[in-house]
Amino acid sequence: MYFPTKKDLWIYPISAIAAFVCLMLPFIEKDYFMLLFTAPPGVFMVWSWFKTGYEIGGDELTIYSGPIKKRIPIHEIRKTKRILSSPALSMDRLEISYSVHYHIAVISPIHQTEFVRLPVQKNSGIQLDERLK
Repeated sequence: MYFPTKKDLWIYPISAIAAFVCLMLPFIEKDYFMLLFTAPPGVFMVWSWFKTGYEIGGDELTIYSGPIKKRIPIHEIRKTKRILSSPALSMDRLEISYSVHYHIAVISPIHQTEFVRLPVQKNSGIQLDERLK
């Protein structure tokens, strides 16, 4: 099941302005060499805006952010909790601790309660933050 990322209202204008500056400034300034430096981050921002989400399928959680894809086996997830700060498109985020090495992934699915329910069905050992129960 696919869960799109939650996007806070304040991030829309910031992302649009940043992408516009990266992609259009070289044309406005008629400095096309600048495209070599501004186009890659601009394309990455636009790609991440439209292709950030989370998929729970089989026995793994897949995190998509633009061209980046990260797979986390559900049996390795140790706990989830709500947090306030990290790089995401929303301030309403989840921190997922996984692996014996305590790796962390920070995500912001739209329907957090439903999102958390699916991995817990497959791994009853996941510790949930009280605010997610």
